[in-house]
Amino acid sequence: MGAAIAACAVTFAFVVAAAPSAQAASTVRLTPAADTIAPTVPGAFGGSINCALVLTLHWTASTDNVGVIGYDVYRSVNNAPFTFVRTTSTTSFTESLLGVVKYQVRARDAAGNVSGFTAVANIVPPPCPAPQDRQPPTTPGAITLSITCALVVTLNWGASTDNVRVIGYDVYRSINNGPFTSVATTPTTSFTDSLLGIAKYQVRARDTSGNVSAFTAAVLAVPPPCPAP
Repeated sequence: MGAAIAACAVTFAFVVAAAPSAQAASTVRLTPAADTIAPTVPGAFGGSINCALVLTLHWTASTDNVGVIGYDVYRSVNNAPFTFVRTTSTTSFTESLLGVVKYQVRARDAAGNVSGFTAVANIVPPPCPAPQDRQPPTTPGAITLSITCALVVTLNWGASTDNVRVIGYDVYRSINNGPFTSVATTPTTSFTDSLLGIAKYQVRARDTSGNVSAFTAAVLAVPPPCPAP
């Protein structure tokens, strides 16, 4: 007949007794194993840019057996190699756009272990309206004029400059010391008019956004001495 073998659980207990002599007992120090486990790769990595070209990156937190202490942000500008930017303790990062940029992020724990990098995030500026032009053109150059004996007056002035483009010049006229009123807008730096009395003229420039310059100094148009008809 075969003998039955029973499985037994064995419990070991260690008891440290006081030394019977005056000799001091030895102290045993246990050193914990070094942390070699890297954090997980950050998740859901992406970013956005506003119309002021301020970029914001964001990602979900990594996990670690001890604890994640930060995230290393790397950047590539204009397709150059990735370089370290800085380590942030949060799951977001903000900076001004520097060109055509790409980003990667990795997690770091207290023992210096680092995760793998996230996939590369390519950040593309959104379609934004062009910034509004608020800069007026410069004042046109001084007006010169000539009048024929047929009482045709021709004005000429110096061109204005503008940060975008000058599209024309507003001509204003005063007759017999009356108020100045708009006569015409011309794309050139000259204007011809029939003299209707003692006239004064002023000119200002206008740009593509409707900004207008200051007026030139007024010039007086007086008929020349001509032979009687």
